[in-house]
Amino acid sequence: MLWGEHGFHDHVMAPHRHDMHELFICLNDEGEQHIAGKRCAFRRGRAFFLYSGLPHHLEHTPERPGEFVFICFDPAHFLNCGQTRVHAAIQRGTVDKHYFSGTQPAYLERNVRVGLELREELSCGMLLSQERAGALLADLVVGFFRSLDVPGEADADTGMERLRRLCVRIGRRPAESYRLDAAAAEVGMSRTKFTRQFKTATGFTFCEFVNDCRLRLACRALAERGVAVSEAALANGFDNLGYFHREFKKKFGRTPLQVKRIYQANQFPHFLKECD
Repeated sequence: MLWGEHGFHDHVMAPHRHDMHELFICLNDEGEQHIAGKRCAFRRGRAFFLYSGLPHHLEHTPERPGEFVFICFDPAHFLNCGQTRVHAAIQRGTVDKHYFSGTQPAYLERNVRVGLELREELSCGMLLSQERAGALLADLVVGFFRSLDVPGEADADTGMERLRRLCVRIGRRPAESYRLDAAAAEVGMSRTKFTRQFKTATGFTFCEFVNDCRLRLACRALAERGVAVSEAALANGFDNLGYFHREFKKKFGRTPLQVKRIYQANQFPHFLKECD
């Protein structure tokens, strides 16, 4: 799921966090972004990466309002698209605290253009808009990390690459049965090493990751007309409906039926972006 806005801000915002990643691009030089205790002044074209779960807020004044565009996307977006290296770069960025982009003039100029293009694409509803928006988002994310001069990785088929392919499969087919020992053997790691590397690569334990993928797909399934809550749960690996309801509400702050009604009212699920 991709969602974006072109906005203005003219006051000090209360610190908050949300479940989605957010790529934020400044359109003027007014204001300041605060992320996880770090701060950075606005500069036209500069990007801020607000990783899922990190506290952040904006600081502006009525005399100096900030202008910006931002794009929110699911933390597993690139994993589900098969772009495992982009996903891994984001995970490394979270660990290494890469919150603020570089400021090379050519990068800043291009960032504004691509960011506005992406926002327009998300709002126009034309043929293959989501596909083009996804390509533009990948362009912005790659540009963000290149602006930091982050070193790349070799393309060898290492254990980490096999681990990423496993994550892609889980993201696409989470309802299948997955066992920790079998997964570790599949990527050629010991159970201990696999557990450690999996947490580093995804930010989740293995069981948490499988559960998270199942909940996200079940949430998307609720947007489909004619799909009952029980069907969404069973189709995505939840045999125990009581457990599904508890975990769903814990993650999204809404019951599955409440989410179903939000979708039926043709509303954007703002609960995915609300404060904790």
